[in-house]
Amino acid sequence: MDDQHTAQPKAAESRATTRRRWLLGVGLFIPATAGLALLVLLQLDPERNFVPVLPLRERLTANTRPPAMFADQLAAASDRDETSRQLTARLQREFPLGTTERTLKTALLAQGFTPIDAPENCVQPVQHGEPLRLGGSVAVCPPQDQRKSLKYQWGSGACGSTIWVRWSTDASEVITLLDGYYNTTCL
Repeated sequence: MDDQHTAQPKAAESRATTRRRWLLGVGLFIPATAGLALLVLLQLDPERNFVPVLPLRERLTANTRPPAMFADQLAAASDRDETSRQLTARLQREFPLGTTERTLKTALLAQGFTPIDAPENCVQPVQHGEPLRLGGSVAVCPPQDQRKSLKYQWGSGACGSTIWVRWSTDASEVITLLDGYYNTTCL
């Protein structure tokens, strides 16, 4: 009789352990399958299939700190215009007029700055001296040469900050103008 009483709890315990293992397997299988499906889609057509996960990817891979070369200045940043003036002064000290464009770009790219892309199919607002009458969904090209600008973005949560660095060069590719701009926004 005792054998029968001890056999029933052991059988129930065995069924419970089997059920737990099964639930764990299903719980791991579903996210693994979804992740694998996403990887396959990204390999087949990365441009089209990546759009739904861009916001998630940006949050997971976003910079959360300012560039190291400006971290001390930006720690106490409160006024956008004053911070922009301080960034410009710092840039001009680090890269005085006459510095090669290559030196500036190399240093900023090493800090994590990225190129600024002009909108696709943009048009200049003035052509042949006449303002264009733009209609519909036409993008206006930025006024400055985007190849002579870099940006750095960082943030966490609902707030984000950006530094833009813009410069001009002469025919020998040395810097003749150098400016820094700072902005921060919160949702």
